[in-house]
Amino acid sequence: MSQIHPFVRWIGAGLAVQGALLAVALAAAVPSRASESIVILEGTAVYKGKPVENAVVYIDGLKAPVKDTSSVVSVNQKRLKFIPHVMPVQAGTRVAFKNSDSELHNIHAYDEKNKTLFNVAVLPDLASPARVYDKPGEILLKCDVHPEMSAYLLVLPNSYYAITDKKGRFKIAAAAPAAGPYTVKFWHEEFKAPDQIISYKEPPVPIQVEFKR
Repeated sequence: MSQIHPFVRWIGAGLAVQGALLAVALAAAVPSRASESIVILEGTAVYKGKPVENAVVYIDGLKAPVKDTSSVVSVNQKRLKFIPHVMPVQAGTRVAFKNSDSELHNIHAYDEKNKTLFNVAVLPDLASPARVYDKPGEILLKCDVHPEMSAYLLVLPNSYYAITDKKGRFKIAAAAPAAGPYTVKFWHEEFKAPDQIISYKEPPVPIQVEFKR
């Protein structure tokens, strides 16, 4: 049986290694379909034909994904405003409040029955300890030192939510959408809109939300 020259074997081994590295690089460059999030709901929110900003759109009844309790989201107090003005979070989220102004603020939180949940001072350039919010519902945030300051923390049962932009647009995505039907709910600090029942289609059929007072 003929022998393969060592130089030829060395060249072949090198080509095999290069081929393996190329395969790994291509696999990393092309994410799998399973790891992608798929848009399951999109649309626009309007009031009398004009876009509605800071409306929260969320899907009720879907199983909540596991919540990463190690992460913390922040609501800032800056230039005598709460930023963001509306903050939707999944139940179990830890939220901290930061004061980026040079003067004293406080966080006076009220539940949906206007009952005080907590009232803490936040010193300039500092943050309050993070709190866990487990119970779904609407929380009004006020600063008693500056009564013109207000914001909303909306605690939701899962992470299938979106907040509308300045043009009233929203999108909700999921890693592995079920066929439905879904109950879609809407929240806004001034307006109201009835629930909608939809089923998942690919691509999703955009919906329009008509808010009323």
